[in-house]
Amino acid sequence: MNTQDNALSYRAALGQYATGVCVVTAEALGRKAGITVNSFTSVSLEPPLVSWCVDEGVRVYPVFATSGAFCVHILGAHEQAVAERFADYSHQDLTQDAVGHNASGAPVLPVGAVRLDCRVFDKHRLGDHLMLVGEVLDFTAHDKDMLGYYRGRYHTLKAPV
Repeated sequence: MNTQDNALSYRAALGQYATGVCVVTAEALGRKAGITVNSFTSVSLEPPLVSWCVDEGVRVYPVFATSGAFCVHILGAHEQAVAERFADYSHQDLTQDAVGHNASGAPVLPVGAVRLDCRVFDKHRLGDHLMLVGEVLDFTAHDKDMLGYYRGRYHTLKAPV
């Protein structure tokens, strides 16, 4: 198998893992940006830490690499259009999207079943990505069905009954 085949096969293999879908927002360098991610994870309860990764090749990378804060918007099942919008690399600059800022200074969108206001706790360059670890300063959560991603498609994740 050539390198390209290996990369496609590897990506397909990773697609077997179902994830939630988030949009992360930040502001730096006079710009506000948002990006769809599925690399989000909880790291620690004490202190409350979360992490996510951003590809160094995306146009809005400098915003996330230099910002001291970010907001994670964990999307509800009805917010697929939001995920698709911020997954499109040409539509990741925030203009009228943000409705304010969290205490950390990160821009907030009017979306998300869960929102986590984070200050950057640590950063790690790993391969072609930057992992950002955030300390959760505040959060809001609503009991809703969630948006998931599995095998290259969006799905609704229903709350257990």
